Amino acid sequence: MGLNTGNVALVPFSTAVSMGESGTITSFYAKARGEDAIEAAKGEIGSYLTGTAHIPPGRFDIISQDEMLRAGNEIDGTMTLLLAGIAGISLVVAGIGVMNVMLVSVTERTREIGIKKALGARRFDILVQFLLEALVLSIIGGVLGIAAGIALADRFTLPLWFAAGAFVLTGLTALLLRSSAALAGMLLTAGF
Repeated sequence: MGLNTGNVALVPFSTAVSMGESGTITSFYAKARGEDAIEAAKGEIGSYLTGTAHIPPGRFDIISQDEMLRAGNEIDGTMTLLLAGIAGISLVVAGIGVMNVMLVSVTERTREIGIKKALGARRFDILVQFLLEALVLSIIGGVLGIAAGIALADRFTLPLWFAAGAFVLTGLTALLLRSSAALAGMLLTAGF
C-alpha cells in the first residue's frame, strides 16, 4: 500500500495529456505538515474537491495511511481466524480418525483380548494397554504436527500468539482423543 517510486516517472499534468493520456485523474497523494495536521488536511482536500473542483462527495474517498494500516490489520486478523478455524477442523477430523483406528484396533483384537483375559489380565490392564496405544499415537501425531508448524512458521512469519494458540488447541484435541478412546475402550471391555 503506497506509491512504488521504482517504476514511476513524474511529469506535469499538461505534459501527460499532450503525450496522449486521457486527462482523467484517478488518484493523487498529499502530505500533511505533521501528524497532528492529518485531519485538517483531509478536511481541506475534501473542501477543495467539493467546492473548487465541483466533485460530489460520494465520488471520492480521502484515506490516510493510518486507515490503510488499520484495514490491512483487520484483513490479517480475519485471515488468521480463518486459518485457525481450518486448523481446528483438521484437528477434529484427525481426532475422529484416531478414535476410529483405536475402535477398529479393539474390534479386530478380540481374540488377543480373550487370550489376555484367559491368562488373568483384568479389564483395567487391557484398558490401559489401549489407552497407552492411543496416547502414543496422539503424542507422535502432535509432535509431528508441531514440528511441521514450526518449520512452516520459520518459512512464513506468524505471530507468536497464533503458534501458542495452535499448541493449546493441539493439547485440547489430544485430551479429547484420549477421552474418546478411553470411553470406547471402557464400553467395549464392559461388553457394549
